[in-house]
Amino acid sequence: GAGGQDAASIAGMEPMTSVQAMGGNAGGVATEASSASASSVSAASAASAVAAAAAAKTTSPAAAATKAATTATLATKSAAIAAKTPPPPGWWRPLFYVAAIPATIQAASALGGLAVESPVWLLGPGGCAVRSRRSLAMLQGIKGRAAVRWQEATSGAPVAVGGANGAAAAAAAATDDQGTPAIAGTWGQLLERRNRQPITIGLGLCVLAAFSGSNTVIYFASSVLKEAGLENPNLLTWAVGVPNLLGGIIALVATDKYGRRPLLLLSFGGMSVSLAALAAAAALTPAHAVSTFCSLNNYPYADAANAAAVAVNSLAAICSDLPPPPMLEPTFEPERTVALLTIPAYTLLFSLGAGPVPWLLYNEVFPTRIRARATAVCTAVNYAANTVVGASFLPMVSHVGLQGTYAVYAVLCFAGFKFVDNLVFETKGLALQDIEGVMEERERKWQVDKRLKEDEEARNGGSDVGGSG
Repeated sequence: GAGGQDAASIAGMEPMTSVQAMGGNAGGVATEASSASASSVSAASAASAVAAAAAAKTTSPAAAATKAATTATLATKSAAIAAKTPPPPGWWRPLFYVAAIPATIQAASALGGLAVESPVWLLGPGGCAVRSRRSLAMLQGIKGRAAVRWQEATSGAPVAVGGANGAAAAAAAATDDQGTPAIAGTWGQLLERRNRQPITIGLGLCVLAAFSGSNTVIYFASSVLKEAGLENPNLLTWAVGVPNLLGGIIALVATDKYGRRPLLLLSFGGMSVSLAALAAAAALTPAHAVSTFCSLNNYPYADAANAAAVAVNSLAAICSDLPPPPMLEPTFEPERTVALLTIPAYTLLFSLGAGPVPWLLYNEVFPTRIRARATAVCTAVNYAANTVVGASFLPMVSHVGLQGTYAVYAVLCFAGFKFVDNLVFETKGLALQDIEGVMEERERKWQVDKRLKEDEEARNGGSDVGGSG
C-alpha cells in the first residue's frame, strides 16, 4: 500500500532529508485517511516506516527511539484528525431555535402591555402628565399627590394635575442654557452646546467599548485556543461562558455598591493588560509546537529555513549525546498558558464593566429632552463599530499576526481607560436632574479654566514682546 511505498522510498533514497520524508508521508496519510477503516492501518504503517527511517539515520539508539515515538504519535494524530466525521447538515439550526425563545417572550411582553413608557420620558415635551403618573404607579407604586411631587421634582417645574405638562416645563424645554430658543423635538437638539458633554461621554464609551475587541476575542476564542494547542470542546464553556456569566452577576451587584466609574476603570485597564500579555505571549511562542529544544528540528512540519531549526541542526551532535528527554505532549508555550489565563480574565473584565455599564450611563447622562434620540445614536454607532471590528479582525491577523492584532486592541483598551479617567464622572446615588447639574458645573469649570489659560498665554506673550523690545 501507500505506507509500504513510502517506506521503500525512504529506505532507498538516502540523501532525502527527514523533513522531506515526513512531509511526503503526511500527504500519503492525508489521502489514505479519507477512506474507511483501511486508513488507520495505512497511517500506522506509514508512521512506522517514518519512525524506522528516522531511527536509521541517528547515531544514538536512545535518540532514535525518541524520534521514532514522537513521529509515530504525530502521524497517528494527523490520521485521526483527517478521519473525523463532519457534523450533520443543519447542525446549527437548534442554536437559532433556542435564541428565538427569549426574543419571543420579549415581543409578547411588549405587545401585551408589560413594557410601559418611562414616566420621565412622558414628562418631556409632547408628553402627558397623566400617563406619566400611570406609568409611575405601575413601575414604582407611587400614586396620588406623591406622584405629582415626584414629577415636579424630576422636571423642575410645576406639573398640571389634570393632563398635559405645565407651561413652565414646556418653556424650559424650549430654551437652552443661554436662554435662546432650542430646536425642540428634532435631531438638531443633539448638536446644542448644552448637550455637548453628555453626547461626548455617550459616544466615546460606545465606540471604545466596541473597539476593545470584545466580539472578536469572544467569538474567535475557540480558534485562538486551538492555535495554542487547546482543542478540548468543553474548554470554551469554561474559558468564555462561565466568566461572561460571572462578570454579569458581579456588575449587577457592584454597580450600585461601588459605582460606575470604578468598574469602567477596572474593566478597560484589566482588558488592556490581558490583551497585552496575550500579544506578547503570541510573539514569543515559536512557530511550531515543541516539547524540548532539541526536538525542534524533528517536528514533521518544521521548515528548514526556520532560524530555530537551523540553530538546532548545528548542535545536532550535542543533542545526540544528551540523554533522551521525557516524551511530552507538544505544546505552544507560552501562548498556551497565557491564553488559558488571559481569555477568561478578559471576558470577565469586559462583562463586569465595559459591556453593561455604558448602557446604564447612557440613560443617566443624557437629559430627558434628548435621551431617546441620543441613546438611538449610541446604539447605532455601537453596532456599526462592532461590524467594523468583526470584519477587520481576520484581515488584521493575516497582515500583522495575532500578536499585532491583540496589541492594537490593548492600545484601544488603554485609550478607553484614559477616556474614563478624564471625562466620565461618578453617577452613583445621583438623581437625573442632579446629574445634569453636575455636567453644567463641570462645563462652567472647563470654561473658566480655558479662559484662565488663554489669559496666562496672553500675558506670557505680552511679556515676551516687551522683553524683546
